[in-house]
Amino acid sequence: MQHEPWVGSNYAVGLDGQKVLIVGFSHWGELEKDNPMITKEVVSAWARGEENVPFCPRIRSYFGDVDPSTFWHSVAFANTLPTLVGEADQRYAEGTKEQRDAIPDRAYGLIEQLKPDRIFVFSRRAWSLWPHYTGSLQNGALLVDEGGEFDAGSYSHEDGEAIAFGFPHPQFTPVEPTKRAVAAALKATVDTLRPTNDHI
Repeated sequence: MQHEPWVGSNYAVGLDGQKVLIVGFSHWGELEKDNPMITKEVVSAWARGEENVPFCPRIRSYFGDVDPSTFWHSVAFANTLPTLVGEADQRYAEGTKEQRDAIPDRAYGLIEQLKPDRIFVFSRRAWSLWPHYTGSLQNGALLVDEGGEFDAGSYSHEDGEAIAFGFPHPQFTPVEPTKRAVAAALKATVDTLRPTNDHI
């Protein structure tokens, strides 16, 4: 069993004409209630304005702070772990070995299913567990004036390739510099993302 991704009704139209997949680390909750529809149920509530965690409005603010319904219906969302990380007292846990071992197949499957143009992973922990790049950009970096440097790479899929970016969790990032970085990421191309010597 794995959590199915949320796919907004306007995902094909996307943001600035691009299909955007937003990725977090995990859901948490009562383990006996875990089921494949959790992500869809949670993000559906966000789209109705029931954004009950700071993660949600901060993510929106990076993309221009559009209203919840418009934003969440314009993107896809999934977490990196395939199932609940644990209950409330385990919300910051790293996941089991079995959950972490499932991440590469889960990530590649999401990319092939959703065929995004851009992937934003808003969790350093999640980004460190994402699998090796399969596209033409193997080790890139997004450089933003007064905004920092962000890892970038690409993943191939049937319709082309998705450029992926690793960002810190929203609770650790100031809004304005991150907005500039996200805007730059939406405009970036493989050719404009300089290579680095680092690897995932």
